[in-house]
Amino acid sequence: IRLMDLSYRTDRFQESITWGLRGINTKQNGFGKKPEPQIEQELLYRLALAYIKLENFEEANNTLTALLSRHPQNQFRLDALYHHGLVLLTRGKMVEAIACLQQVSESTATSNAKRRHALRLISMHFREIGQHEPAAQALLTLKQISGEGAQHNLKLDELVWMGRYLHGKGEYKKVLHLLEPLSSMNTKLSAAARGEVLFLIARCHRQLNDHESAIIAYRRVVAISSKYDLQAILELGHSLKDAGHYEQAIEEYTGLMNSPRAAMSAEAELNCGQIYRAIAHRMILAGNTQGAQTAKQNARKLLLRLILLRSDPGISPLGELGHLELAEVEQELGKPQIAIDLYRELLQKFPN
Repeated sequence: IRLMDLSYRTDRFQESITWGLRGINTKQNGFGKKPEPQIEQELLYRLALAYIKLENFEEANNTLTALLSRHPQNQFRLDALYHHGLVLLTRGKMVEAIACLQQVSESTATSNAKRRHALRLISMHFREIGQHEPAAQALLTLKQISGEGAQHNLKLDELVWMGRYLHGKGEYKKVLHLLEPLSSMNTKLSAAARGEVLFLIARCHRQLNDHESAIIAYRRVVAISSKYDLQAILELGHSLKDAGHYEQAIEEYTGLMNSPRAAMSAEAELNCGQIYRAIAHRMILAGNTQGAQTAKQNARKLLLRLILLRSDPGISPLGELGHLELAEVEQELGKPQIAIDLYRELLQKFPN
């Protein structure tokens, strides 16, 4: 064992293997008998490490299998499981590898470095096969064992993935806690990564009805130019609308009305029409009848454009909502027959 260790420490891995095999072999070890269990455990463990260094993963696998099957509670068990998991990964045996790594990750007797690496590999595997719950649990455990400032012990792709996952679960405050430290301009991120981080932050603020914070985040998404630009402009319009900033919302929606994406154009037209109806209501309360009529006419134009140009069933239910909104506007403008015709058209076009 000492000769094995000396050879290993001086990077003579094949020589270390030669000493190890000699120690295990009854005819060569000079004692004429098998080594005692505790000695055999160490010989097998050190052999496996030397095989790994030489990238002889088949022999490493055989050696670790022998160690864990002959001595299931050996003194090197957790380290052996860790290395066995890594070796099995190189051989494409994912299920067996993850089983080994999970045992390592669950034990507090394992070093934190090995636990973190095991958890990271477990999460990566489950993300790749689309099993989000165990992937998230692995990252949450990794975060917990790292203590304060744990988000910095997760890699960028892990942080963003966790943000997406938690957003999908409705855990908006947790997303903000996780991602807002990344939104600082001092954090080095690519434009694409920063765009996604800010987009998730904006969506969380909006879901929490913090419209002013959402507006700031959406504007930052648009400013850096990413693949989320158009969707960010649309949702910026929604936040401005919800916050009562009607003129600014109309400006954002107007820029989307000629978008090649029919659903986005339709949504902009529908929301813009709804804003003009809200403006009309404000003006009625203020006694401005003429201004209210003008706002209703603007709503009518947009909603009519929506139902005439956006007939694709793929944008449902925007077409149906456009019919309903327009029918109500026509009735408010004193044209009940047109409203009735729109309701009938709605039933005819969308029987279900």
